[in-house]
Amino acid sequence: MREKIWKYDYDYEVDPDKNIDFKYLNKSDILKFDSKDFISIEGSEFTLNDLSSVPFKKYRLKEPIVDGTGPVFFNPKYGVLSIGNVIGPTIIFLPKKAELKMAKEIFEKTTE
Repeated sequence: MREKIWKYDYDYEVDPDKNIDFKYLNKSDILKFDSKDFISIEGSEFTLNDLSSVPFKKYRLKEPIVDGTGPVFFNPKYGVLSIGNVIGPTIIFLPKKAELKMAKEIFEKTTE
């Protein structure tokens, strides 16, 4: 059986060099980013009804590295909610630029 692959593109209007692409392999529940595989962590789901009725899952690198990207919070309906990075800022993807209150709530949930 062929794996269904969903592609998510995030374009940064200010600097196109910072565009990000993800692929989600539905059958195996693997999220691919920057040639790395991320696997979901059981029991890490939470819902943000203002964004999606489908729970977000926490994904970590399949092959962990000390300075690796993660965690990534994702659901197939919404896409990527946030990306953690030990050597850079946490990135939160919201549909509108001015949703600071929601961004703070997401940051708190994703850094617990």
